[in-house]
This record gives sequence, structure tokens and C-alpha cells, in this order.
Amino acid sequence: MLGKILSNQPQLAAFVRGIQPPARQPKIVPEVSIYKCTPPERLDSRARTKKWHHFIEWGEKQVKGYYNKHMKQKIKNSDRQTANMIELRAISKYSDTPSSKDYVLRDIDLDVKEGEFLSIIGSSASGKSTLLNIIGMLESPSDGKYNFCGQEIRRLDKSRKNEIRSHFGYISPRYGLNRKLTVYKNMETHLLTGDLSVSERETKIVDMLERFHIAPLRDFFPFQLSQPQQQLAAIAKAVIANPKLILADEPTGNLNSRLSKGIMELLKRLNRGGTTIIQATSRENTAAYSNRIVSLNRQGGAFASN
Repeated sequence: MLGKILSNQPQLAAFVRGIQPPARQPKIVPEVSIYKCTPPERLDSRARTKKWHHFIEWGEKQVKGYYNKHMKQKIKNSDRQTANMIELRAISKYSDTPSSKDYVLRDIDLDVKEGEFLSIIGSSASGKSTLLNIIGMLESPSDGKYNFCGQEIRRLDKSRKNEIRSHFGYISPRYGLNRKLTVYKNMETHLLTGDLSVSERETKIVDMLERFHIAPLRDFFPFQLSQPQQQLAAIAKAVIANPKLILADEPTGNLNSRLSKGIMELLKRLNRGGTTIIQATSRENTAAYSNRIVSLNRQGGAFASN
């Protein structure tokens, strides 16, 4: 009986099986980012279960009613989402002294859209690395508000922050490599959360090592590498898992001009593919690869620069 009904109602059959309905149905507005969404496999499972119960118990009319309600709720949720991946409001970072506050950053306002390539440029001690660490949730601001994909970071627990950070790629002298692991194991840690088999992980790591010309260094520890080699290994680790956001602190700082150009062209290609990139640099030629530049002065204030 159920099969006969479905055969006469192709639209209903498509709905029950979880297949995309015809084009005339309301179009779901795409989610701004994966970070706010229920994992698709869990959402699909619950939705399909509810669809079957509505169909069996209340019939075709009620199923369509549930479907329309479900669609409207998804559109409503999407409308509430912000267009910005990152929003910083009045962010300050300081250390208290007996007589005053020693500011590293003061009242920073910054928006970063998903898919943008942004450069934070400034001289030494201007606070650009600190700002990058705050965006990457490696440090907490002293004052101000930080929203990531519509979620206020200070309200999130540690496990939720770790979940978000798992989608980040860090290129940093301080946070790039785990000094207790070999180059190979460092890169493997970024692939363990996925569904790749051991052989698939090995193939991907070997390919990345060869692309960066550091394949002979796979079993070396970071302290056994030169600074340029450490830099290349950190960049390879950062990009191997196709992160949604790359945070690069002086990504070409220890590299010669030829390698620097290659790394910046790689980051530019990743950005064209949809990866959001924020780099901190003191080099104008490196910053020129980005779509937008934010400058920091020595007092920690930020202003936009074309």
C-alpha cells in the first residue's frame, strides 16, 4: 500500500526518502558556516525519522505540512546568521601594573568575511601576533567581544572551542609544531579526526612532504630542523587537512625569496578555493597577496587600509 502511494506521488516519495524536492519548492538558504550546524548525518537521520512517523500516522497532508514548517524554520535560522565569520568589538589586551594598564591591543574593531584573505600588518611589538592568537582562541582578550560565526566565544565551553579550533590551520613559530613529535606525526595529528584509513593518511602525508620538498625529514623532530625547514613543515601541517580558516603568523619569515613566493602563491590558491586566510606580517610585499590590509600602530589601535 505504501509503495503504491509513493509511486503515484513522486514528490512525496522524494520527500520521504530524503531526496531534494523539485526546483519549485522553497530553496534553503545555505548555512554560513559548518560551525553552527548540527552535523548533517545526525540532522538527516532525525529528519527522516520524523518524516516517516508523520507519513504513517497522519498521512500525506500532514507530511507536507511538517515539510513546509521544517523548511520555513531552516530559512528563519539562516536569516539570523551573520554574514561575517569573525567579529571583534572593542577588543583589548593588557597586563595590569601597580600604577596602570600596559596595553598590547586597545579597542580593536574588526570584521572578517568567510572566504576573505586578510593581512594584519605592523612593526615589531605592534600586537599583530597577539591579535592573531586571540582570533585563533589561543589567547583570551582582557576586554571586548569576539563572535565567531555568530557565536560569542566567551560563552563557549572548552570542548566547543576545541571543536572549532580543529577546523583551523596554524602557521606560527610558537604553535606550529609539537616539539615532542616527528614531522610525520605532527602532520598526522591533523588527519586523525577525519575518516581516512591509515594507508590513506600515509599517502596524503607523503604527498604533502614531497610538495614541500621535505620528504627526507619525515622522521626528524622539530629541534633537529633548521628554521626554514621548521617553517615549511609548519605550513605543510597547517594546510594538510584543508582547514576552513588559516592563521599565519609571518608565514615567510624564515624563508628566502623563492620559497616565500611559492608559499604565498599556495596560500592565494587556497583562498581562491574558499579558505579564509588571516596573516600577520611586517612585509608589504607579502601583504600584497591579500584582498584587504589592516594596519596596527604601536598603541594597538587598528584601522583599515586599502
